[in-house]
Amino acid sequence: MVSRRMILKTGVAAIVVLGVGGGIWAGTRNPDRALAPWRQAGTGYGDARLDALAYAVLSPNPHNRQPWLVQLIGDDALDLYCDLDRRLPETDPFDRQITVGLGCFSELFRMAAAEAGYKATIVPFPDGEPSPRLDSRRVARIRLVKEIVKKDQLFDAVFDRRSVKEPFDISKPIASTLLADLVSGERHGGTVDMGVITGLRELSWNAHEVETLTPRTMQESVDLMRFGKTEIEANPDGIDFGGPAFELMNVTGLMTRENVGDPASTSFKQGMKIYDEMLHSAMGYVWITSAGNTRTQQLIAGRDWVRLNLRATQLGLAVHPLSQALQEYSEMDELYAALHKSLGIEAPSRLQMFARIGYGPRIEPSPRWPMKTRLIKA
Repeated sequence: MVSRRMILKTGVAAIVVLGVGGGIWAGTRNPDRALAPWRQAGTGYGDARLDALAYAVLSPNPHNRQPWLVQLIGDDALDLYCDLDRRLPETDPFDRQITVGLGCFSELFRMAAAEAGYKATIVPFPDGEPSPRLDSRRVARIRLVKEIVKKDQLFDAVFDRRSVKEPFDISKPIASTLLADLVSGERHGGTVDMGVITGLRELSWNAHEVETLTPRTMQESVDLMRFGKTEIEANPDGIDFGGPAFELMNVTGLMTRENVGDPASTSFKQGMKIYDEMLHSAMGYVWITSAGNTRTQQLIAGRDWVRLNLRATQLGLAVHPLSQALQEYSEMDELYAALHKSLGIEAPSRLQMFARIGYGPRIEPSPRWPMKTRLIKA
């Protein structure tokens, strides 16, 4: 897939060629409405649940699908559901990744509630754990109680947290003491050993190749691409290519859904080259494991993941989740087993999240649906 860095170089050059008029046009192409939820969190809605939800919708989640739906219950509770239309059936056929994303959502909700002086009690899957896929049953029942509760020190990083899909600085190693701080939890793991990193870089690249060269899994990503301000603001989820550079590339035919997904195209080949550089710039890896693979354990893994991501942000580290080798379809089976083996994770334990870390650039946040669009009307 083409990186933002490559597109920005090409797009800025095109704007220069267009002259002053192009510069004026470029100034109007930021998808401000799709980024508004990042500005609106913390403004207050007159209901502690809505206030916490405004932060929770900023949670990391697979392919930015934002799979959460919420129904307010009484004056102090809410039910969390999965939006079944926002799953990823090709790359996440058992909805494991989607469940992890819902876990991220529940933890960020809890943290935001604590910031306002509320304890959030979370009961996972009160109607039972659905299998093999999620269904219409509740993912969690959450109740707020007003009481003196300790604020979470990680909450300060909420607005700065990102998933950084850019090359990292390969001249800047990560100190082992920094890694120890980051992966201090019992379900955490990590490495900054260059001997281990070299093998994991190659494994990550091989997994990316499998996903990208498997037509149905690549098409799932292509179908979720949003090009330019109009598309992003109409559907502020999925894989966004926003700003004047991306938009120019799209309207001039240099970057379209057709050529991005076509292995014979220049766009596809260049995108693979850029991703190769990106994945081979990993300066460390972190991961989250669970003792089994129940739905509740997947939710807990999501809660662990968002906390690790926030702590990395506080430590000045960039994080890029790598889901490919964890995907459960036949073409990925060999690499799935190889990653578990290389990290010493044996069944019934499972690897739930895996990411590269390093020092990377500051990037813009991802678009979000407004919090109130995620509410189920009574």
